[in-house]
Amino acid sequence: MIDKLIGFFTRHLDPFLMAVIATLLGIGMVVLFSASGGNLSRVAGQLLNVGVAVSVMWVAANVPPQQLARLAVPVYAVGLALLIGVALFGEISHGARRWLNVGVTRIQPSELMKIGVPLMLAWYFDRYEAIL
Repeated sequence: MIDKLIGFFTRHLDPFLMAVIATLLGIGMVVLFSASGGNLSRVAGQLLNVGVAVSVMWVAANVPPQQLARLAVPVYAVGLALLIGVALFGEISHGARRWLNVGVTRIQPSELMKIGVPLMLAWYFDRYEAIL
């Protein structure tokens, strides 16, 4: 039973990659502990952030590639619209226009495009590979 549960959570994760990430995480936590003067609350806060990141990584690893392909065009289109919105209505902060105020929060659409552009390129090359 435990083996099946562990297999379910690790079936799409590369063990070598996870070992490298765990090693870097351990080194980072030691450096953070040392740099913060032995502040355990700082390390605990960082470990909470790492836990959220690992959870998101696990979810992303379990999304089928076909689903990602279906999301490529809408994510890219929304990101492009938000970038146009920044150009027209964006807030200037520290001498640059990067943020878009959407009411409850401010967002930086360039972060969405860091996901949208590779997805769109993968979708495009997958679709038109035989033509080229």
